[in-house]
Amino acid sequence: MSTQASGPLASLARVPANLSRHDLTTGGTIMMSVLALSIISSIDLLDNEIGAVFTVGYLLVVVTAPLAVTERGLYVITLMPPVLLVLAMLTIASLNPEALVIENLPESTGPVGHAISATMKNGGILMLGQGLAIVASLLRFWNAREKRIVFYSQS
Repeated sequence: MSTQASGPLASLARVPANLSRHDLTTGGTIMMSVLALSIISSIDLLDNEIGAVFTVGYLLVVVTAPLAVTERGLYVITLMPPVLLVLAMLTIASLNPEALVIENLPESTGPVGHAISATMKNGGILMLGQGLAIVASLLRFWNAREKRIVFYSQS
């Protein structure tokens, strides 16, 4: 025999069901990801060089985006990490090219060249971020599938 939880315990028991109401739209998730990475980049640029803070922040953004979006937007968000990194590198290269430390790069290289070189330099981070985004999306798909199975088996 089980008893019903009341008060704070009842709200804790309903947390997984309530979380899906707070998922962001695809556009909202992209906007929040860009905003978060912009803030992280600004913080990392305080020492005038992109480094570990940007790397950790980028990885956190691309992992949390698939966890925050509605199920319909998972396909788009799974493809977001490379675009996000390239746009971040292009923006940083346009505003502060000295922040992207790339060895043996000619002085005459423009912002696009800096952005391409920085993206290639951060290729491992890009691949890790893309892999983590795919894993997070697969977990969301799997979780949604499990809910449907439980839902249909109860009838």
